[in-house]
Amino acid sequence: MFARTLIFILLPLTLYGCSAFAPRYLQEADSKSTSGYEELAVLLSKAELGAFKETSSYNDQIDGYSSIIGKFTVAKLAHTNAETASQTSGAQASLNTIIENCISLIKLLAKEHKLDGIVPNSGTTQTVQVGCDIALHAIRATK
Repeated sequence: MFARTLIFILLPLTLYGCSAFAPRYLQEADSKSTSGYEELAVLLSKAELGAFKETSSYNDQIDGYSSIIGKFTVAKLAHTNAETASQTSGAQASLNTIIENCISLIKLLAKEHKLDGIVPNSGTTQTVQVGCDIALHAIRATK
């Protein structure tokens, strides 16, 4: 009987503790990162099909890279701006780091595209896709 009572007391406290420290779900961050990820998937598919082998193709894709980076940046800022002094947590910092990693990977891909072109089936696009997939799932996991 004591164990059952203890469970009924501790379980809500434990669940409250998780929600108090976890970043809250933000529809804006979810929709922006989803849209950015969809654009990224198209760009990466083009790269894998050989559309970006030549460095000359970079200039035509600047708007695409900028749009994708912008959407993930807005998602990160939405979470950053939603924090209050009492809600700042390690989980929030981790989420921001994950999103920033995705943004950095996209910037590195753009830089490689500009300098050398993107060689299909070289593994370059998979790294970006995995990193940004993790960011998208981390944002959605706050739901």
